[in-house]
Amino acid sequence: MIEILEWGLMLVPSLVSRLTPMTGLTGLILSVLFPLVVYALHIFLNGQRVTPDGLMYLQLSRREPVPKPYCHRWALPLILSPSVTSWRWNDFVQTILCCLLTYTGVLWVTSTPTLAVLATICLTALPMFRIWTGFPVLVDKTAFMLLLCMWLTNLTGGSSLILLLLASLAVTVKESTPLFGAMLTLNPLVLLPYLIVKLLPSLSGKDMQAQQIPQGFEWLKSPVASAFQAHRHQWLDGGVMLLPWGIFLLTPLALGTPSLPSLDVLVVLGTLLLAYGQMIVANDTVRLYQWAVIPLLVPVATVVCSMSPMLVCVLVLSHILNPYGAVRHAQV
Repeated sequence: MIEILEWGLMLVPSLVSRLTPMTGLTGLILSVLFPLVVYALHIFLNGQRVTPDGLMYLQLSRREPVPKPYCHRWALPLILSPSVTSWRWNDFVQTILCCLLTYTGVLWVTSTPTLAVLATICLTALPMFRIWTGFPVLVDKTAFMLLLCMWLTNLTGGSSLILLLLASLAVTVKESTPLFGAMLTLNPLVLLPYLIVKLLPSLSGKDMQAQQIPQGFEWLKSPVASAFQAHRHQWLDGGVMLLPWGIFLLTPLALGTPSLPSLDVLVVLGTLLLAYGQMIVANDTVRLYQWAVIPLLVPVATVVCSMSPMLVCVLVLSHILNPYGAVRHAQV
């Protein structure tokens, strides 16, 4: 096994150097192919299962009342059947879409296919994605795909109307998505669907709201107190709060580059603050704060690609094999 790893470490740098002048089409294929291989391998090794959150979404698919906040996330359960198989297929499709959107967005900014492939691989190797893969009956990946759509629309100069339509759809999938969309696009119009849903609960699935909290979901009675109890020993635990980021721990180095606009730095910091701030009202960790990854993609990938092929290889492999990326961080 050691000999195989040594051989791989010697082979990959030469492959990286050969792929440096890759075409856009080659990059597009690699940006989908590699994550799908990791996706299949993860399912083979760990399987897929339905979590308590997933049971709520399946119940909503059967048009049965569920408690807040699940009743607000009615769009995807309305489209998908109560069959777990349909949710698994949706998860597979959303994985491909996330890869395509990430690759396209980074390529639009950098015009470098190699950098776009690297960013896509690093994104899909995050613990957040592993959690979504292991637990397919969730709305997170679909909501994140819509967030990528908002990001790409803004990058390409799309109209505010398109952003508003995407945000209106996203808020029915996961209500916090427009908050991240507004931060990424710096467009306050994206917040409008979120504000409407908060001010007019009748538009947010209130008719599907259960009157009683199911057993096992007692934390919904006091989410802030429950979150405080869950995270009280975690805020200063680097193994929970920082190390799961893997290669994205290079963010401070990336933000220190003179070529990075100060506005982009503010977007990164604001998105991180918003992502970690979710933990005040929820028990999850990486599944919440790694929503801040989108503005980190280009700066971190740019820094990594400026390094030697051997170092790039070591960093990417370390990111993929990150022992702190285990699904144990999920509270689903």
